[in-house]
Amino acid sequence: MHTKIDISEFFDFPSEQDWHDAAEKLLKGRSFEKTLLTMTDEGILVNPIYHSLPEKVSSTAGISANDWHIAQTLFAENDSLNLIAEHALKNGQDALSINLDFVSQYSNTAAVVPVRNGNVHITGPNSLKSIFSGIDLEKVPVFFDAYCTADKIYAWLKGYLQERNIDLSFVKGGLGSDPLTAAIKYGGFPDSINSMIKSVSNIFDTKNNFDVITIATDYIHNCGSNKIQDLAYIVSAIVYYLNSLQENGLTPQQVLSKTRIKIAVGSDQLMEIASIRALKILWQNLCNAFEAVNTPVKIDAVTSWRSMSYFDPWSNLLRATGQAFSAACGGVDSIDVLPFDIVSGKCTDFSRRIARNIQLILKKESHLSTVSDPAAGSYSFENLSNELASKAWDLFQEIEKSGGILEQIQSGSFQKRIKANASKQNTDWNHRKNITIGTNVYVNNSEKRPFGKTEIISVNFLTHPSQYPVPSLKEKRLSEHFEKLRITVELLADKPVVYLYQLGEVRDYKARSDFSAGFFATAGVEIKTVNTINDITSAGTNPVIILCSSDALYESSAIILTHHIKSEFPGVYIILAGTPGNMSKEYSKAGINDFINRDTNLYEKLKFILTEVYKVAI
Repeated sequence: MHTKIDISEFFDFPSEQDWHDAAEKLLKGRSFEKTLLTMTDEGILVNPIYHSLPEKVSSTAGISANDWHIAQTLFAENDSLNLIAEHALKNGQDALSINLDFVSQYSNTAAVVPVRNGNVHITGPNSLKSIFSGIDLEKVPVFFDAYCTADKIYAWLKGYLQERNIDLSFVKGGLGSDPLTAAIKYGGFPDSINSMIKSVSNIFDTKNNFDVITIATDYIHNCGSNKIQDLAYIVSAIVYYLNSLQENGLTPQQVLSKTRIKIAVGSDQLMEIASIRALKILWQNLCNAFEAVNTPVKIDAVTSWRSMSYFDPWSNLLRATGQAFSAACGGVDSIDVLPFDIVSGKCTDFSRRIARNIQLILKKESHLSTVSDPAAGSYSFENLSNELASKAWDLFQEIEKSGGILEQIQSGSFQKRIKANASKQNTDWNHRKNITIGTNVYVNNSEKRPFGKTEIISVNFLTHPSQYPVPSLKEKRLSEHFEKLRITVELLADKPVVYLYQLGEVRDYKARSDFSAGFFATAGVEIKTVNTINDITSAGTNPVIILCSSDALYESSAIILTHHIKSEFPGVYIILAGTPGNMSKEYSKAGINDFINRDTNLYEKLKFILTEVYKVAI
């Protein structure tokens, strides 16, 4: 006989306030709000604990497993792509992502031309023949990013498949039509948007499994957007395409069933998983609004280019693993893990294999592909998913009230939103509120350029007038400007040296000495420590000395020490590590030139010292 036990008889159930009070006690005077609450890039406050589900629990599952395609973009040009693709498919990859070049993607040389290695050029069926020779396209899905040329790629693909006697209805993949994102990327439309929509409407063939539209928010992400902006852009773009294609005779069901979403997955695991789940909520809202029933969302995820680093590139492997894990937990249809050395512009067989194996381990060893919606039921994920979806819907409505996404892109209003968020991200990164291991914190100062003389690869643009211009956005990695600063220092014949003057006992100077060493290591300068004025004398005429000690010793000794140093070396630039507080005027009057602390803009301070003190041309 089973007896029901009411555990409330044996245990107290603490209230949220009880938990709050206990946490404050453990914090020993530190602020609960500043220590345990986190404000995200999206303006969402993340709590340290969630104790209940939201009123409306999201329903994002509906499948019994969570399998996905390993759809690596191989970043190779036409002559080598086929061999690389065949090798990848024999070693675990099961889908192909084709990264088209500008002409193949945009088809108008009078616009904006990106310069990046490893793009595929397609001019007709023969180009496809050289790429897909020997590949069983009935078993391997193929995804293109034909922003403005989907109709041409589709026609050429049909011709190539007919030549190989392959029925198009047995081939899966996507064309990647997305003229809205193309306009943002290239600074204009190659033709009138209505003409392009008309061309796209002609290739919605219900007899095949090839998708037509792909909303490419990965580009928006790499330009500096946040998750709410990504989600709102997705909804706004889908609504625009739905309305426009309905005017060309298509139904919402036809459009949504041939639409994919491409997202970039960053390193904030909590927000990334929640945002994928929020996307599914928003998609269901759209399906309901347009009466397109039983239309599942198809999501293609790629790891974040924006988060990658040039220095300490092996850290990119760790970032990619976490990002791929987030994508898998969120429940996507394909994942593309960028090779760790892609920032060098030349991926190797090794880096491609490791990128592929990251996914294979998540699938075959961690068994993530066998679990459906692993975040379901989690108080934190359910709450954050709902909040992201709600805020994204609010922004979508704001965009619609302002004329819709096309009007916002043409006027540049949407781009201004992204630029403002990118500026905030850069400011936070420069202040090390957001970090990139090996670049703005925990730098290996003995590391040389990992790819030899290879230049840092960014996406450069040659701008030309377009018949239908719009303001463009340029993708940029967060650490890029810092890496260029560090390479400038590395190439100097005489590397700048910074001396840390450690005043007092170890307990007095250790924390600020370590902070200062880490601060200047990010620029690649040489760091030495001194404990006496005699050591400074042996340092020659080096112009920068950092005073490192406790506040108490600063007040009693910093001014006297500064006078001694300045009398010996009038040209020395003295920096005090720490916050001067109410002693700022006295320290400055004594000859202390500057201060560094956790609130200092790392990049701007280092740039100033290098250019104004060391006279380095940057």
